[in-house]
Amino acid sequence: MARDISAAPDPPAADAEPGGSAPDPAPGAPAPDPSAPSQLARALVHEASRKAGLVWLEYEGGGQPRPAWHVWRDGAAYVVTGGDEQHLPGLDAATAVTVVVPSKDSRARVVTWRADAAVVAPAEDDWAPAVVALAAGRLNAPEARTAAEQWADGATVIRLRPTGEVVASPGNQPDGSHATVPRETTATTLGRQPWMLGAKRRASDRNAH
Repeated sequence: MARDISAAPDPPAADAEPGGSAPDPAPGAPAPDPSAPSQLARALVHEASRKAGLVWLEYEGGGQPRPAWHVWRDGAAYVVTGGDEQHLPGLDAATAVTVVVPSKDSRARVVTWRADAAVVAPAEDDWAPAVVALAAGRLNAPEARTAAEQWADGATVIRLRPTGEVVASPGNQPDGSHATVPRETTATTLGRQPWMLGAKRRASDRNAH
């Protein structure tokens, strides 16, 4: 079950009685928004996503979870897909995405969070800085100006902004391996292996003659 830690209650105020409740807000003070992302959730998602070189994306229409390289800027993850870039079919039509962030060192899951997905159009103010960040983070990337022209014509830049809902975190990871079932394919490696100079033939190959 997903756990939204953004709705976790704040700790008691310093002047609250031990074991009691925090005092009422001062007159005229705005009431706290229980749906607002907590500082803990923001820090966890920000730090893990900023350090990760790759995330896994789960969304309606995407089939199995898909790996995606990304950049993190201004509190959101940005990905580019289409054309000569990474293949993330259906992401441009998705509005809700689950982002699984692995450790850069061990590749184990660190945190899983929900995101609101939105296409960043070339006319938006967010387009230019997002393209500059993506071009800088891409391996063998073209210059930012060239990348902007190419991506505006044949690719899609997508912003994944955290909603504040954290599905899994350290100490609260779901059970199971979460291994993705391999796709069905007609490819096979069965049959006679090619002959190599100096190599010993397997018994199955010797018996095939």
